[in-house]
Amino acid sequence: INLGSAPLTSPIIGSDGMVATARVGGNFFGMVYSLVDMVRPDGVRFREEPVHGNAIGALAVAADQKVYASTDTGTLARIDFFCGASNCKIDDGSNPANSTPPLLAFGNVYVGRADGTVIRKNTNLVQQASFNAGSAITAGPLAGPGGQILVGTQSGMLISLTSGSLSQRWAVNVG
Repeated sequence: INLGSAPLTSPIIGSDGMVATARVGGNFFGMVYSLVDMVRPDGVRFREEPVHGNAIGALAVAADQKVYASTDTGTLARIDFFCGASNCKIDDGSNPANSTPPLLAFGNVYVGRADGTVIRKNTNLVQQASFNAGSAITAGPLAGPGGQILVGTQSGMLISLTSGSLSQRWAVNVG
């Protein structure tokens, strides 16, 4: 399938076989946007939705088929490609620039930011907790054993956080 522009994220496959990916969208009166595409298992484009900013790395797909994208402008978006209404997308607006793809784990959405903050939001994108690592988040977040969230920072730290309150469990300098 020709998406029409370069992919920004790796494709991800939902439990129903639908494929989601984000691609370069364009510039609308000075606002950069990406397009998140949903493609059927037979290769036919099902639908697309714009998100503010360039999507980062990978999307996340929940069991209920909702797709999550984080962007370099600080937007975290949730798209429901199967809703019957005209506006099937919510986003949390512009925040400090995101630096990682979203992670769906433990019933929440986690994302790292360029300002060193890791945030946990519920699936309606309401912030529940945050942690400041003191350096840009450049790796993760990943779900680790025992309910931990792992992130790496630009300063070379690997940090383990609790999945609920995002309290630091441990940190080690790997740089």
